[in-house]
Amino acid sequence: MRASGIISRYIFKELLSPFMLALLVFSSVALMAKLIDLMDMVINKGLAPGQVLLLVLYVMPSLLVYTVPMSVILAVLIALGRLSADAEIIALKASGISLYQMMPPFAVVCLTGFVLTSLCSITLEPLGRRAFRAHVEDIGAQHIAAGLEGGVFNNTIDGLVIYVQEFDPHSLQVKNIMISDRRDPAQPVLIVASRGIILSDQNNLQLLFKLYDGSIHRTGAAQKYEYAVFTTNQMRLLLADMAGEEKKPLKQKEMSLPSLFAQSRERKSQGLVSRKEMTEIHKRFALPFACLVFGLLGLSLGVYLRRGGRASGFMLSLVIVTLYYLLLNLGEQIAKSGGVYPAIGMWMPNGVMGALALYLFYKTAHEKPYPFGRVYTKKIEPFCVEAVKKLTNRINRIKK
Repeated sequence: MRASGIISRYIFKELLSPFMLALLVFSSVALMAKLIDLMDMVINKGLAPGQVLLLVLYVMPSLLVYTVPMSVILAVLIALGRLSADAEIIALKASGISLYQMMPPFAVVCLTGFVLTSLCSITLEPLGRRAFRAHVEDIGAQHIAAGLEGGVFNNTIDGLVIYVQEFDPHSLQVKNIMISDRRDPAQPVLIVASRGIILSDQNNLQLLFKLYDGSIHRTGAAQKYEYAVFTTNQMRLLLADMAGEEKKPLKQKEMSLPSLFAQSRERKSQGLVSRKEMTEIHKRFALPFACLVFGLLGLSLGVYLRRGGRASGFMLSLVIVTLYYLLLNLGEQIAKSGGVYPAIGMWMPNGVMGALALYLFYKTAHEKPYPFGRVYTKKIEPFCVEAVKKLTNRINRIKK
């Protein structure tokens, strides 16, 4: 019993390091695309470091939903690849320890990934998406004055286009400004002024335009044209209205589970289909099970990574992850288009790869040869090892 506990702790340590490292690397790479947009906001709208960190915090759950399962299978394959390469798996089997007795540490890692992915997928991701959207819209509204550029049309506000020929961001004074207001399609307004100043009242969430020496052009009912010249004119905009949170409906990815179920029932009561809502619901429950499927599949395949070790495990994990998410994306598109039921489309990747994982685990546990096992050992595994070596050599050359 004590020997079994020692072995479990030893294997768990082999799993923990690659899991944490893979989670850090995958999440950092996925975050890079978001950081490009955030850096644009930092430059153009003057975001403070605290605001950037807050936005990163909001977006992290939507990344962890995918990076946690990826980290699980990579950790399993790398750990077993290392143990197999050093013949430790053979030594454990020779000591009478079966694959079933080696499973507890792998089960702990897989269940941890399952719980973390479930928490992100079901609760934190939609919450983070709503908070991210609201925060970005609020920042855009509150920093519209600072975001103006000379010679550039600014359409941050829906239905409102602002153009200035010259703009001083320090004094907030403008020259030759044009404002096209089409927020009310029945009465479009065009305001032109030779100069002005833009004031932002953050406390009262208002934006004030003080314009001088200009004219107002308005088209009313029955295409009636009105024209007026002014020496001084003030135009006040509410930043809360500019955020437009009430006007823009939430997307399915931003809605909580109760809201998705409620919207689905409402559409059904109106005689409409609710494929998108049901697809999103099934997707949120299906994604966490990828950790269990990946763990079982990695446990089955990892024993055969004797020569490749970590390199072969890395390449194999990329192949499995790519195949899984391709099936997931395919199932989602087919389900939303009505080709299959949402449940079938979103659970198809888990069903296909889960069946494969069970079959391979049975073969591994009973030490039966895999189909195409020789092809993998003689051709695919050496190719993966060689590919990783070439990639490593190129990275080292770039560093030098």
